[in-house]
Amino acid sequence: MLQGVRQLAASHGAFAAILDSGGVVTWGDPDMGGDSSHVQDQLAEVAEIVATFGAFAALRGDGRVVTWGDPFYSGDSSMVQEKLVDVCHVKASGRAFAAILGDGSVVTWDGKRLRDRGGDSSDVQDLLKEVKFIAATDQAFAALRLDARVVTWGHKRYGAEGRLFENRLRDVQHIVGSDRAFAALLNNGRVLTWGDPNGGGDSRFVRDELQDVMQIAASSAAFAALRGDGSVVTWGDSQSGGDSRAVQAQLKQVQHVTGSFQAFAAMLVDGRVVTWGSPNSGGNCREIEEQLALSKKDGTMKVIWGVAGMG
Repeated sequence: MLQGVRQLAASHGAFAAILDSGGVVTWGDPDMGGDSSHVQDQLAEVAEIVATFGAFAALRGDGRVVTWGDPFYSGDSSMVQEKLVDVCHVKASGRAFAAILGDGSVVTWDGKRLRDRGGDSSDVQDLLKEVKFIAATDQAFAALRLDARVVTWGHKRYGAEGRLFENRLRDVQHIVGSDRAFAALLNNGRVLTWGDPNGGGDSRFVRDELQDVMQIAASSAAFAALRGDGSVVTWGDSQSGGDSRAVQAQLKQVQHVTGSFQAFAAMLVDGRVVTWGSPNSGGNCREIEEQLALSKKDGTMKVIWGVAGMG
């Protein structure tokens, strides 16, 4: 049994664990990041690890970044290594990485250096200043700046077309990405969405309901917004949790919402959990409702559900 683990990250075929010592242990498909032997001597004092579909990036305490895994999925950062200094945070899309530096600028890279996959931010580089947070879809990034403005780049069909209505993307508090779309929570509690309409990028049908929003969660192709009154609004692909009508009467006094690949789970104030979406992604927890109730009473149990092969 692996012990002393501080953080876990996963690609589509491997895991990476940060140990309490700051070292890293990897396992799984060697071609997807399961073999880190060639960079093992560099994996010290690691603070954070993120993953694309087939590679990992480790942020060290000294602000340097170490990458490994499939070069196609950005496991090779040699082209930008000299720029990866004083890094504060690294974000991964499905195919590329983006690093926020201490001065608020951003460095990006991907395996094929394709302009429409997120690894090339040259078209917006002059706008990537004072960045405090980055969200990602499978093939695009959205950066939130200190002035509450948003900058997007990558594949247009995956959310990079945010530039088309950037004048509306002001006063933004937070950004969340599904696989193909973004949702931005504004400081006034409203929500703006863009990207693939089938992936949650079109919220017109629930626009009037998206008020006083406190939190947004994403699945692969849908979003769920938690409002200040404890209710939840959903949109996007119905098979991915975008349709919550079957449980809407139960979605009251919700305090937090979490998304899986194709489902959502809402935790209520009284500790109960309401789920919806694909049963294969955890959208049905009826079989373990009693265990969930017990975990609330004694505070000692962690209960998991869904398809065994997916967690």
